[in-house]
Amino acid sequence: MLTGISAPTWLMAIAIGLAVVAIAVPLTASATMAAIGPVAVTALVGAGVPAPVAATAVLIFASTEGASPPSGAPIYVASGLAGVDPVKTFLPLLSYYCLPILGIGVLIAVGALPV
Repeated sequence: MLTGISAPTWLMAIAIGLAVVAIAVPLTASATMAAIGPVAVTALVGAGVPAPVAATAVLIFASTEGASPPSGAPIYVASGLAGVDPVKTFLPLLSYYCLPILGIGVLIAVGALPV
C-alpha cells in the first residue's frame, strides 16, 4: 500500500506516524515494532529520510503504546488509583501525550529536530 504513495516527506512521516500509533494502541512497543517497524522504516527511507533517523522516528511513534486510549492498562490502573473515570482521561491523553509524541516523531523524520 505504501509503495504506491508518492507524497512529500512530511506527509509520509505523518501517515506512517498515524499508522504506527494506531497499531501501538492495543500492542506493546515491542510488538508494534515487530509488526510494522521494518515496513514503516523502509517507507520513510523511501521518502528520503536517512535510515537511522527513520528508525528513531518510528521508535518514537511506537512509544505511545502504554497510554494510548482506549487501550493501555496503565490508564485503567492510574484511573482506579485516582478514583477517576478512565473515559475522562482519553481526550487529555490524546491531546497532551499522543499528538505531541506524534509531532516530535514527524519533526525528527523531516530533520527539524536533531537525532
